Amino acid sequence: MVKYADPREWTEYPPENVRTRHEEYETYRNLLMGRHKDVFCNNTKNIHHKRSETALMHDAAALYDDGDLYVSANYCKMASQIFANILFGTPPKYRIEAEGAGIDAIQQQRIDQIAIDNMLSVTNHQQEVEASHLGGAVYRLRWGKMNNWRTDGVIIEALPVDVYEPILSPDNIKDNQGGVLSFPFEYNGANYLYREIYEPGKISYMLNEMMGNSIGAQIPLESVPFYAHITDAAKAGNDNYHMDGNTVIFETDYPGMFIEYVPNWTKPDLYFGISDYSPDVISNQCAINAIKTGILRVCLKHMDPKLALPEGLMTQDPMTGKWYIQKEDMEAIEVPDAVASALPRYVTWDAKLDAAQLNIDACFEAMMMSMQISPAVFGWEKYGQADSAAALKLRMTLTLWMVSQKRTYFDAALKNILYAAQYLDGRYGAAKYEPMEVSITWPDPLPVDESTEASALKTMLGSKLISVETAVSRIQGIEGEALENELNLIAKDNRAQQIVELGQLAAYQAISPDAMLRIYRGENIEDVLRSAKAPIAEN
Repeated sequence: MVKYADPREWTEYPPENVRTRHEEYETYRNLLMGRHKDVFCNNTKNIHHKRSETALMHDAAALYDDGDLYVSANYCKMASQIFANILFGTPPKYRIEAEGAGIDAIQQQRIDQIAIDNMLSVTNHQQEVEASHLGGAVYRLRWGKMNNWRTDGVIIEALPVDVYEPILSPDNIKDNQGGVLSFPFEYNGANYLYREIYEPGKISYMLNEMMGNSIGAQIPLESVPFYAHITDAAKAGNDNYHMDGNTVIFETDYPGMFIEYVPNWTKPDLYFGISDYSPDVISNQCAINAIKTGILRVCLKHMDPKLALPEGLMTQDPMTGKWYIQKEDMEAIEVPDAVASALPRYVTWDAKLDAAQLNIDACFEAMMMSMQISPAVFGWEKYGQADSAAALKLRMTLTLWMVSQKRTYFDAALKNILYAAQYLDGRYGAAKYEPMEVSITWPDPLPVDESTEASALKTMLGSKLISVETAVSRIQGIEGEALENELNLIAKDNRAQQIVELGQLAAYQAISPDAMLRIYRGENIEDVLRSAKAPIAEN
């Protein structure tokens, strides 16, 4: 089992085992951002040997400073974005879990506004991309100035996963008892390490000097102007702040923590999540790049082919030593078929690259299978087209299972985050309220086929297996006041249609004029028909 040292006891930053993980993060970031040459062509990894192709590249040499030709196809980024698009392409809905009418009105309004203010749908999408390639994502909550720099509010922000380390129980690697955020920086030529230590009910702030990788003496936070405001809050007599030597401690009075780590997927013996970029994925990406680079090299060799001439056609100038062709030799002449094969021609090579392309396809499919991405997700004709939404969902079963696993981790994390956000908002904001549990409704990960959905809901309505309100909410994706307005419009339309139909019956004297007048005045149609004694026309 992997051992995790308490980050509060570190004597160097980062320790060797953490440094190794950070180096892996750098590799994954390069893969995501398309800097594959830095991953596969450096001397330490020696995965792809450099070959100078300056003479063949011509203008393409400007692509790289060192003149090396390298082509990459960024399938790693494509996979991470596919997961993010399926999981958060349509934002989930956050609802307050409460019993009784009206008691959750304030909390629901505040939850909706917090999500809007923090562009939570965008942040979540970014965090899934982060989790996919780095193995996890980190959220931090705090109270401060919003993006407009005019109003204070709850801030839900994404942090680089490198800065986070957990405080774990010695006998349970899954028992997260706290977390440390570490930020090394340079100021006025000196190096420092600023840390925030999160534990249930409190946050500790501390600043240390750095000598190389060694963590030096702890110094007052006001030694660096960036953090002087933290000490000022403690010295100002704020009841929630107090000093412990040079450490400032903020008592949050919150039973949880204002940071949240979300793993991509993990194992019982690991705390940190596992990247989607497994070694077999990376090796297939390397192979694809190498083959594509080789194909381009072959193609570049045909950009300036040599001209083959029959022997004796060229003449050498005895004065300069240069070879040339006599003008009369350039004129068009007829030659017998036997001679035609020896005429001047460009020397080219039929490289037969079909096999190379098949190898690329095989490596690509191996990559996608390793990441549990069904080929159908790309919509490419060579993988076949689904005839319906149901057929597409069946073809994407593997991918949907993987997304469901990722969703489980984000569901738990976002519930904690939004509960803590309510606590901060209710304590420091204008509306004073207590936090409540949040439920999350996740949308269908695939686009909805409205015609199929409407047909199914119509059948369920006819069988009285679903209410009109639920059907309208599902097919139009609306709730609250918008749903209520839509139901009122539908009711008006239905009443108007009924009145038209009853008017036709009245023309045949099947309904009395008095009953029709009452209906026109707005009385309930069913009640009027039940009480009215309509005369039946005699034949």
